[in-house]
Amino acid sequence: MTLDGVDLLAVLGSLTVTGGAVLLARGGRPRTIVLAIAVVLVAFPLTIQPVVAPLPLGFWLVGAFLASFLLLTGARDGPRTLVPLPLGGTSEGIFAVLGLLLGYLAAPLAAQGQGHGPALGAGLALAFAALPAAGLGREAFRVGAGVMLVAVAGSLVANGLGGTLPEAIIVALALMVLAAATSTHVLAIPDRVSEIALPRGGARRTARASDDAP
Repeated sequence: MTLDGVDLLAVLGSLTVTGGAVLLARGGRPRTIVLAIAVVLVAFPLTIQPVVAPLPLGFWLVGAFLASFLLLTGARDGPRTLVPLPLGGTSEGIFAVLGLLLGYLAAPLAAQGQGHGPALGAGLALAFAALPAAGLGREAFRVGAGVMLVAVAGSLVANGLGGTLPEAIIVALALMVLAAATSTHVLAIPDRVSEIALPRGGARRTARASDDAP
């Protein structure tokens, strides 16, 4: 759907990805991070050019659903809040919006005028939010989410600079996202799991036994 040569669906996708990036930057709870990831993954195929074929699109959406489900399951057992990033969520959210504007302004100058503004803007916005999470996050959950979305941001930027994303690349990216979600789910197991594995009276009984020992 276009209006005066502007792909409205891609514009909507870029705005949605940017919204997810802002949510990622400002999110202080694991479930908020999961929501941000789900929003970005669903909007990704709307943003790139050309339109994704039905088969890889279906594969991508299934992978996005499974990745979000895995992360949501991990969020239930994880900490309720995450350590804030050094720059603060508000500053990173502003950087994400600036990245969107920068992408739209730079697209006409890229690839001999063949740049795709929505994809480039969304990619820069997502990169500005995901890179601090991947590099400066203190929890495995935030770092894993950042690494996952950095890969998505790189694909958007490549597409925005005039590159194409073949079906095989989209399928491979979906598998990478799913693998990253699985790793994050495993690595984000909270420390209290070790306490659950040990009976509550175990430590008390051990201390008592040591006191009674000669």
